[in-house]
Amino acid sequence: MKTMDDVGKLFDAESANLWHTMNCHNSRAGFKIPEYQRIYDWSKTKQVKRLLEDCFNGFYLFAKPIEEWEEIYTYLGTIILVHGESEDTYKGNDSLEIVDGQQRLTTLSLLCCALMIVLRYHEKEIENIVDDKMKKLIKDEYETNRKNLYQCVIQDYNTMDSNQVRIPRIVRHDNNRAETKKYSDYKSGIAKFLSDFLEFYRNGNLGDKFDFKLKSSDDGDKSIKDNYEYIEQQIINVIYEAKETDNLECEIIRPKYSISKGGRRLLLRDSDLASDDNIDKRLDQIVNKGLGILGFTRLVQFSRYLTNYVVLTRVETKDEGAAFDIFDALNTTGEPLTALETLKPRIIKYEDTNCGRYDGSYSQTQFQPIEEYLKNSYGETNKRQQATKYIVVAFAMYYEGEKIPLDLSFQRNYLRSTFKKVVDSEKNNKKLGHLYVSALNNVANYREFCWDSSGIEKNLKLTNPKVTKLCLKFISEMNTRLTIPGLTRYWSNPEDENGEIFCEAVKAFTAFIVLRRTATSNTKNIDADFRKMMSDKTVGGSDPLCVGEKFTHRLIDIDDLCNEFKYYLQDKISVHDKESWIQNSIGRSHFTVSKTLCRFLLLIAAHQSKPDENNPGLLIKSDVGSSRYDFLDYEKWMSKSYSTIEHIAPNKRDSGWCSTIYENHYTINLVGNLTLLPVEINSHIGNASWKDKKTYYSLLSDTSQPNRRKKIDTAKKEGVTITKTFERTLLQKGWEYSMVNPISLIDEWSNDAIQNRTRNILDLVWESVAQWLKYDA
Repeated sequence: MKTMDDVGKLFDAESANLWHTMNCHNSRAGFKIPEYQRIYDWSKTKQVKRLLEDCFNGFYLFAKPIEEWEEIYTYLGTIILVHGESEDTYKGNDSLEIVDGQQRLTTLSLLCCALMIVLRYHEKEIENIVDDKMKKLIKDEYETNRKNLYQCVIQDYNTMDSNQVRIPRIVRHDNNRAETKKYSDYKSGIAKFLSDFLEFYRNGNLGDKFDFKLKSSDDGDKSIKDNYEYIEQQIINVIYEAKETDNLECEIIRPKYSISKGGRRLLLRDSDLASDDNIDKRLDQIVNKGLGILGFTRLVQFSRYLTNYVVLTRVETKDEGAAFDIFDALNTTGEPLTALETLKPRIIKYEDTNCGRYDGSYSQTQFQPIEEYLKNSYGETNKRQQATKYIVVAFAMYYEGEKIPLDLSFQRNYLRSTFKKVVDSEKNNKKLGHLYVSALNNVANYREFCWDSSGIEKNLKLTNPKVTKLCLKFISEMNTRLTIPGLTRYWSNPEDENGEIFCEAVKAFTAFIVLRRTATSNTKNIDADFRKMMSDKTVGGSDPLCVGEKFTHRLIDIDDLCNEFKYYLQDKISVHDKESWIQNSIGRSHFTVSKTLCRFLLLIAAHQSKPDENNPGLLIKSDVGSSRYDFLDYEKWMSKSYSTIEHIAPNKRDSGWCSTIYENHYTINLVGNLTLLPVEINSHIGNASWKDKKTYYSLLSDTSQPNRRKKIDTAKKEGVTITKTFERTLLQKGWEYSMVNPISLIDEWSNDAIQNRTRNILDLVWESVAQWLKYDA
């Protein structure tokens, strides 16, 4: 029976950077993958992608000011090792069997190899440096980091034997490691890869690419080859060419920024040039040499970051049972802690230090609602993690107008570093820490009541709930997340006690989205406009929409907000009045742009409108005076009566339809060829002929049940198909669909009818939403 004194002997744990991890036991350690371990099967689009994102996002922190470098390490978790039996051909070394972590260690080895290749391919750039001291600095850094990368994947043997070989750090159980070729045998994918890579690296030409030749069709070997090639390409994209890439969710340090700002510390850490008075001038000479040497220098910096600042916790034990117990404990805790959960201890420490205790403190009153919201609304751990990430992204934009990624490690560091900065600056203002926590609560509170469907439903802080709830629901369904930071400013405005200003802001944001998206075939950088509003001064010179690091930014009034949106509409898509907007919008394939947008356009156009007696098929705004025609209404949006979009002329041409409709491919998807119907009605009407549809629309728009009964009988006699479901819907439910009334008044549904109705709808939409942006009448 083990006593308490024995517990400490069960295992040793140490956190260390990648170089020290791979070179543990005085560089005499080799990692062995046991027989029971699965093959290497990490997906390049999932796990490998995530690992690269973690490393690149950690490296990005070096672009920050030095005072924010408290926590710049990238932590990649825990590896569990068991001291295995001594390998016959590997005596004098420590064989460490990998219980947990082989996928990470293998991938990190591939990353080291890819860096070595890309670095060597571009090392000729050093010769372009004219400053001898800087040339020596870059060259020395390059050689140092290349050696460090090399030592992470290959174990050197210092012998005089001419048959000397270098030994791969990682092998599988059926491989023989030895210091001579005679006794070495590397069958497994990773061991063969590292062995072949070494031979290539020692003997290959400078510009050659390493092409790993598969020994078999084994899936593990193929994954190693595919992932190595993927990693190498991502390094070239992100580090050398500085391309934004759809593959990785990571922030990119631009080369010039890297060399002249935060990255300098990585570059000069071992150099006497760090104290050189002319260092800025020397660095500028590199910058002015162009992208080649900049990219190479940044690649050297990233190599230093990978080996020195990427951290693993290494747990070693001689007891295999204990290793599996540790593994089970580490892998039954669910998802990792969210960024907010890792911030909480700092908030508690802040309150304990400054206010005596956390319980009952102001911070608790602000932070606890966030926890309760996430727990109650996102019970499942993975859903709660994702929701938290979006809250933190919105908070960064709300707080200081900064774009940050969804990467968990990055977000943890961001919250910790920004909160520390706020707390450290409290010498003259003891409220900043409280304001920071309150700001987090503001964002979460907005998301709870103005973004989530259940919250919008029960939102009581609205002066015009019909319209405002509809707009909030529309914004949410359009998935325009970048509206959250800006609208949170108005939602949390203490000067807006009755919510009137907030409702006006919601309508302004909605109008901008409607006008912008209708006039473009895609998002057209609309998110960039929202970010710019949060981070830059307004066109009128007012503060950005973010609160600012000191929470001193004044909230712009609604007039300035509208002017800002009107400026973006004119600057980006040349919209300055109704006619210019209609001209931009009328030829767009609206249905393919967004179904949500189409529903909204149709409801706005139908709001308080009636058929135009002088123009069959069109609508005219009129004070109808009945709530039945209040289509700008949250309840109408949520109603099943207007839940689906129907193409009047079907997508696929059928008999009985005017041929001119199908001459241009986009005509079918214009808003003028669309209407809203319940699911059961839409499924019945389907692809019927125009003659039949005209009858259906006439039936739907009739308000008299006796008239409907007569029309149904007449239609049946004329050969129009009327299903029992359709008949029951009309006669028993008694629903009225005034929206289709104008359509039923058209004799022939043609291209001209669609074009005219499209312009009519757009005209009516402008008349409504232009008021929300305070356009001149």
